[in-house]
Amino acid sequence: MIAFVAGKLMGNQDARRVFDVALGASTDFSGNISPGGVFLLDLRTKQRVVGHGTPDSLSLAYGTNPVTLSFRETDKTFEGYDTESNVSFSGSVLGRSVTLFDEDERKHFVFEL
Repeated sequence: MIAFVAGKLMGNQDARRVFDVALGASTDFSGNISPGGVFLLDLRTKQRVVGHGTPDSLSLAYGTNPVTLSFRETDKTFEGYDTESNVSFSGSVLGRSVTLFDEDERKHFVFEL
C-alpha cells in the first residue's frame, strides 16, 4: 500500500495495481489519491485506505493501522513511520519502480506499478 500511494503521488497517476517483485504478487486498488487526500479500497483484502494531509505529508490508515508519509517531490523520495509496528521506512520512485527500505528488517523491497 505504501509503495502504491507513493508511486501514484510521484507521477504514476494512471496506476491501478502494485506488483511486489519478491512475492511475485499483485494488489489492485480502486479509488482516488490526491496530494491532500486518499480514499482507496484494496480489492484483494477489501481493506480501506484513507488519509489526509498536504502535498508533502500524509497521515494514512490502512484498516486500523496508522502510517505517516512525507514526500520530497524534487528527488522522488519518501519516508514514513508505521505506528502499529513501530517501524520507520524510506524509499524512492524511479519511473514505475518503487523501492522501499524497511529500517527494522534492514532490507530493500521493490515494487512495480
